[in-house]
Amino acid sequence: MNLLLVLLAAHADTETVLSYADVGFEPARLEQLASGPDHIAAGPDGLIAMFDPVNLRIIVIRKQMELRSFSAPFVDDVAFTPEGHLVLLEGRSRVVSLWSQDGVHLDQRPLPGLVPAGIRLSVDGDEIYAKDIFGNRHPVAAVDGQQFIDSEGPRLLPPIHTVKWMGWGFEVDDVRIPLPPVINEAAHAGAQVVGDHWLLIDAVMKENPIAVTRVALHLETGKIQSLPVDNRHYVPQQDVDAWGGVLFYLDPQADGLHLHEVGR
Repeated sequence: MNLLLVLLAAHADTETVLSYADVGFEPARLEQLASGPDHIAAGPDGLIAMFDPVNLRIIVIRKQMELRSFSAPFVDDVAFTPEGHLVLLEGRSRVVSLWSQDGVHLDQRPLPGLVPAGIRLSVDGDEIYAKDIFGNRHPVAAVDGQQFIDSEGPRLLPPIHTVKWMGWGFEVDDVRIPLPPVINEAAHAGAQVVGDHWLLIDAVMKENPIAVTRVALHLETGKIQSLPVDNRHYVPQQDVDAWGGVLFYLDPQADGLHLHEVGR
């Protein structure tokens, strides 16, 4: 295993370079884009998981960058429960499954019949939801130990957080959040709350309307983290997640997959 750990002491952040030999990578071919680890999920106690689409496996990264993996079907999203179990969304078969970190398949449930395509997972305590493009949550099941049980909540719940673009910035749950200085000249921006503590912002700047600038803003401390968008070795679909105020993001480069941890 070839790992390079770089400590950024000024911000108490870390950057780890993971070898593609360990985590999977497939270069671009005719009519096929380059592919590598995707669908990052942050969990309790610094756990990280991601899906390796090249080798069809889930990679779990524990403390001290200990990598483990297990075979899995093609997944569209990954999430952790508070107890550290993994929840996988298998969109093609419309199944949500529960797994141990060592790859033991514990349980599964079908997606509710009215849940649309293009969804993501949302975990709130022991409740597992399928979240649609508007942020509405469709209950799938609740976790009871190592199994799913029926969810007793309403069949449709609104988003946990409301985010509105106001021109000068955002209203997040009716709290005014001005644009950070690095993007205060944005012509337009979209945002979502990640892990309850971070606002992930994609901004189109007035001076370059065809480019996107991405930053993460910590809602309590005001810390700003610039995130990569261009010049990446491949383009993940879901490259940012957070748990307990700590932000994790992927930056695929030619020398390996850079895994960043911000705010611990």
